[in-house]
Amino acid sequence: MSGGASSALTATSSEAEWDSAQTAEKDGDATETTTTEGTTSAADSTTDDDDEPEWEPETETVEVLDDPVRMYLREIGRVRLLTSADERSLARKIEGGKHLEGLRKELEELEGRPPRPWEITAGLLKRMVNAEALTKSLSEQLGLPTNLTVSQITDHKKLRDAIDAEVSVDMLAAMAEDLDEYQDDVYQQVIGLSLSSW
Repeated sequence: MSGGASSALTATSSEAEWDSAQTAEKDGDATETTTTEGTTSAADSTTDDDDEPEWEPETETVEVLDDPVRMYLREIGRVRLLTSADERSLARKIEGGKHLEGLRKELEELEGRPPRPWEITAGLLKRMVNAEALTKSLSEQLGLPTNLTVSQITDHKKLRDAIDAEVSVDMLAAMAEDLDEYQDDVYQQVIGLSLSSW
């Protein structure tokens, strides 16, 4: 039993030397370290350190994420979610881009070449002019003058609110009766006017 006790004492002694060397390195005091056997110089302790394993951080204090789902959830939790106004704005931009792309393709087929920017603008204005009957009917339903200019169509708050947001079913029914068209067709025309005048 005395052999087992001496090996346990030797293991404890070497652990104490290693702990004191690590403490001295952390404290920045590499000139002299204290061990259980006495005082040794830094040169003696560095030769002993070569045989010992490098310091590793404690795994209990460092959170390691090796699960991809947890890593994803942690990252996605840092992203700000869209509000309903942000969603509407984003959807409007997407639809506006699709509308412009459709007009660009239409003009390219007619001309046989990519349209110039002014030709796209002229195409949007032409679509607004073609929607004159719709604009007049819409103006009557909203109690606005029927001879609105292009800038009034693009900037009038009451008109923009009526065509950019959810369109009233009652207003669509009245406009469909006034224009003698189906309600679904009038709805598509309102969307087209909204996108062309955006």
